[in-house]
Amino acid sequence: MFSREKQMEQIHQDRREDRRYPIQLEIRYKVVTRNRAAVQGTGHTVNISSGGVLFAGEQALPAGAFAELSINWPIMLQGTCPLTLLVVGRVIRCHENKVAVKMNRYEFHTRPNRAIVDGLPSAAGKAYIA
Repeated sequence: MFSREKQMEQIHQDRREDRRYPIQLEIRYKVVTRNRAAVQGTGHTVNISSGGVLFAGEQALPAGAFAELSINWPIMLQGTCPLTLLVVGRVIRCHENKVAVKMNRYEFHTRPNRAIVDGLPSAAGKAYIA
């Protein structure tokens, strides 16, 4: 068993505000800076919290830049409609190809379900803002 002192030491080692959840999801990202053309790429999330996203991308991104992340969400709306999590935030750090983005806002969007039969109405494009 751990002593109370050892338990407290483990709790205080990670002083982040939000708990991080390790999950690997497909991601598309776009960064626009004042003097440069938009940088775009793909990758996968490393972890997600209620305050930010750490992802591995194709290249390093500049700290301080605004980023738009589009993450394929693993849960379907009402079990039938695929979702995309859209995150807008600021790049707070980057080491090699791992980029940390602090969330300013996020919203869920529906996306077309490839399994739906052609001709049926689609809910694609509706946003669920959080």
